[in-house]
Amino acid sequence: MIYEFIKHYIFSFSVLLINGISILIILYGTLTAFIRMLSDRNTNPVTRNQWIKTYLGSYILLSLEFLIVADIIETIINQPSKTLLNWELSLSFEPLFLIS
Repeated sequence: MIYEFIKHYIFSFSVLLINGISILIILYGTLTAFIRMLSDRNTNPVTRNQWIKTYLGSYILLSLEFLIVADIIETIINQPSKTLLNWELSLSFEPLFLIS
């Protein structure tokens, strides 16, 4: 009973929170890059574009790391460990049966 409560409410809320943090990271990076782009009009356009790509890319990668963590937590919550263990064992022994 308590395990189901923790599983459905606390972990599900943490997945939603981590997904929300990921969205906020992308929005913050985009807004900061846009403001910087507007303020640096006098710089070389090629240099400015390279900086924007690098800056936005770093925020997108950080956001993706948060999304991966949320997906891992969600996978652990929704799939029983017995099913995952059976799947891993079938993958590890499958090549042995194909050889013979």
